[in-house]
Amino acid sequence: MAYQTRQRDPFLDQETHAILVRRGQEVLGLVLLGLGVALAALMLSYTPDDPNWMAATDTAPQNLLGRTGASVAAILMMIVGYGALVLPIACLVWGVRFVLHAGAERALPRVFFLPIVLALASIYSASHVPPQDWTHSFGLGGLFGDTVLGAVLNALPIAAETGLKVIAAAAFLGGGAMLLHVSGISRGEFRAALRFLIYGFLASCAMVAAGLRGAGTGAGKAASRVQAARIARREARAEADVMALQAGDEA
Repeated sequence: MAYQTRQRDPFLDQETHAILVRRGQEVLGLVLLGLGVALAALMLSYTPDDPNWMAATDTAPQNLLGRTGASVAAILMMIVGYGALVLPIACLVWGVRFVLHAGAERALPRVFFLPIVLALASIYSASHVPPQDWTHSFGLGGLFGDTVLGAVLNALPIAAETGLKVIAAAAFLGGGAMLLHVSGISRGEFRAALRFLIYGFLASCAMVAAGLRGAGTGAGKAASRVQAARIARREARAEADVMALQAGDEA
């Protein structure tokens, strides 16, 4: 014998659920924006001499986020170096997307590839020579970048200088392409951005050409005025010479 059971009404209707989801995405976006700003501040203000968990000194930290920011920056620098700048970029991009509800549904499948971008950025950073005030034993790409770059250079059957340029170019191009993917860029957005860049470039070229034409026209007019003034002075001198001769003949 079958019994019919009455289905319970959902706790929230679809409209309320959709509103809560949107507000939750906006809150998450604001959190990501704050995290991105904090990471960018502590990374860009990083100083090797700041006190951190590895170096206890009495000097005041120069990091914008104080001793805590200096410690976090030191950890990131030691592991992946300046490749860690990918983290604030990703946080800011996805923060804006969540706040504006622009492609937020692409977050999980895209952010999954963030470690690859981080690794490529670390390798690219390691290919650059540190500045003179760099006091660490590792390079700009951290321990990970130095290790991978050294292993790949030893494996390549070409000169080290040429191999370094090849690796740097490959890491830059591959990291840039992967960063676009991780940022959630769709084909439509990519075409729109490319169209904007092309139109902007063409408009800039047109403005420069118009400026050059205007400068050429102005220079031509100035040259014409100078030439006319020169001719007028020459004619005035000729008339003065004729009048002087006529005065001499009459005398």
